[in-house]
Amino acid sequence: MKKPVYLIHRLRFGLPVVLASLFVLSCAQDPIFHYISLQDRPLESIIPGSAGRMVVTDDRIYAWTRGGRSVWFFDADGNWHQHSALDHHIWGLAAVGNDLFAAVHIPDDRRGEPPSSRIMRFTAGSWVQVPDAPDAPDMVITNLFSAGGALFAGAQHRRNLNQYDILAFTLSEDPSVTDFLTRHSLAAASPLIGQNSNFALSDVITRNNSVYLATSRGGIFYITVANLAVGDFAGIQDFIPATGLTTITGMIETGGDIVVVGNTERAGEIRVLRGSTPSWIAPLAIPGRFFNGGMGVWRQFDGSAWQPRLLLVGTRTNTGRNNGYMEIHLLHDGRVGFVNPEAEDGVSLVISHQTPGFAGARPEGGVSSVEVRGRYTASIGTRSVRHILQAPPEMLHPGGSHPPGWQPPIFASTSIDGLWVYNPRPWEDQWNAEEGRTNWRYWY
Repeated sequence: MKKPVYLIHRLRFGLPVVLASLFVLSCAQDPIFHYISLQDRPLESIIPGSAGRMVVTDDRIYAWTRGGRSVWFFDADGNWHQHSALDHHIWGLAAVGNDLFAAVHIPDDRRGEPPSSRIMRFTAGSWVQVPDAPDAPDMVITNLFSAGGALFAGAQHRRNLNQYDILAFTLSEDPSVTDFLTRHSLAAASPLIGQNSNFALSDVITRNNSVYLATSRGGIFYITVANLAVGDFAGIQDFIPATGLTTITGMIETGGDIVVVGNTERAGEIRVLRGSTPSWIAPLAIPGRFFNGGMGVWRQFDGSAWQPRLLLVGTRTNTGRNNGYMEIHLLHDGRVGFVNPEAEDGVSLVISHQTPGFAGARPEGGVSSVEVRGRYTASIGTRSVRHILQAPPEMLHPGGSHPPGWQPPIFASTSIDGLWVYNPRPWEDQWNAEEGRTNWRYWY
């Protein structure tokens, strides 16, 4: 009698071939397998959690964790180092020149009471409370910025957290009085700020001898550096409304324009202020994608100088997909726009954006902060980016001399996954968590 032949017996030797064929076909037809193949082994960041806004001085980059007590710095040796820790939780970090300041929260022992805030200054190797600055017992400081030689803090009233103020701390004109700060309430100086509780500070920049203060639900105020230096805030009445935006989350000066990002209920929106008397140009809305506020200019060496080429803008989505950041094209003078031979003057001064990396062949003359789009999408593209920064090239190679093809690293503060870094090395091209054990100067 003939033995029965079972199907599994017939497939015993052919099964590996069948599975291999299916895998090859799947890779060609199903992007999931290709996506997985591009993922790199996740690393553990030395700066964990909700990484804060990075601070740049002449010779260092400072990083910190929001709500933590530790500070790290990156300097010319191409490594991250532990800075002196604070005794209290950090809610803001800023530098005036090379002097580092921190806004910290002091817990209230009474149950249910909000914390009070202090301004700390790093001096003589340790953190000390600025002695002559009011310790703001009536305020809770939520962020800290520097511009025009002064510190600016977003604050809430402890007894009414829905009421906001903007605090300005100006340094003494006497250079020998290094610890003296004078506190100014912009709500007291400006009825427009004082009467509107929505004017919470979201970002501060300097441009053309004026300081611009973006408020999350109001608009943008500006004041001259000269008035700021003498504590004259009468000019804070100057105001640029941001009609249509639900929130303003960030602002940056690119060298030619002021770029403002914010959100409506359904879309993130990029706006540009242009001209000596700034006025808005046509905005760009990105439905379903929202802006966290973090932005950084990406530069490329053209053979003689590092030129602005892209603006990197941190994003998030409600679905968790298409997070990461997007790239906005910049001209070499820092204006938002791109080279367009068909335009009358050879350029188009409009907002043009792209996903990082190149999906196919490199477009003629095109640039991107990363080489492979798929590796970007499989890594930092899944993280919510709150701040992004390309390390200043002169920090790692003082004097302007650097190896051919060298690009500075890019650092990104993520909302929950700590500090990340992009490795633009010839043998490895990836975004991953910053381990802090790499010397960036000697890659080439």
